[in-house]
Amino acid sequence: MAFLFGKKPPVNIIIKDHVIRYVDSKANNLQSIKEFGERYLPAGLIRDGKIVNRDSLINILEECVENWGLKKRNVNFLVPDSTVLFRKVSIPKDVADDEIKGYLFFEIGTSIHLPFEDPIFDYHILGEIEDKKEILLFASPEKTVLEYEQLLETVQLKPVVADLSSLASYRLYHYLDLSKPNEHLLLLQVSINSINLSIFHQHKPVFMRHLNIVDLDNLWSEKLDDNGDLAIYCQNVEKMTGNLQDNFLEIERVINFYKFSINQGNAEVTKILVTGDHPYLDYIKEKLAEMTSINIISLTDDEFKLTKGESIPYRYHLPLGLLLKEV
Repeated sequence: MAFLFGKKPPVNIIIKDHVIRYVDSKANNLQSIKEFGERYLPAGLIRDGKIVNRDSLINILEECVENWGLKKRNVNFLVPDSTVLFRKVSIPKDVADDEIKGYLFFEIGTSIHLPFEDPIFDYHILGEIEDKKEILLFASPEKTVLEYEQLLETVQLKPVVADLSSLASYRLYHYLDLSKPNEHLLLLQVSINSINLSIFHQHKPVFMRHLNIVDLDNLWSEKLDDNGDLAIYCQNVEKMTGNLQDNFLEIERVINFYKFSINQGNAEVTKILVTGDHPYLDYIKEKLAEMTSINIISLTDDEFKLTKGESIPYRYHLPLGLLLKEV
């Protein structure tokens, strides 16, 4: 999925509640990556994808653009997961594939109701059942997408593509030739304050859900790591792991819901890919392994390197998937 604003080769930026990250490449492939970087954000500038303190965010983003040498560059960016709606929709079978966009444009707000006005949307065709076509509709409030577009323009960047994090993550997984068309992949994107769940089958998203991780104690802070770089750390690991328990239960519910409610017991999740920028992904994988016998995998730092040989940390996998948008 992409909301297109232009066609020039971009740098790839993600803006989350707690961090801004970028990956820059000489070409649209993972063999030509020349730079990456990040800037952690003070708490409260962005909450659940909603920009709260625009002026302070602009000041920080301006510093990033200056320090990273990105002024006047085209950029790919992500729509916040929390603002994206996913819905399976049935449309008449006789609507031609190249006419679906126009059909949805006229039906949204009439026969297809969304919880917000003026959506920007895209879709994936899932298949045909009797006299209907089934599609997975992605939609986000136009106001949200424009807010991020205008934010980038304010700091002298030129937004060209708005993508979804789940599609960017799967794109990277598929690029590595790890995907199989008949598998049912549960993609878990775990951040410090949220988990995005997506299920892919035959390289198409068929289910998506966004979960918040409760953090009433503000457990995350910043400190210098062993290399002298600013990193995020947890002040109370026991409380943090306790906060995740409800999310583990919800992941288990989704696995069962997909098997028994969506597929009537005829299909089930066959692999789980754990990705994201959560500092305790290994712990999360261990807890999932205790909960299920499903094969669990993740990508490592050594999968990707700069042209000068430096490994790219796993927390940059999302902008790497964004980089591959045009591949």
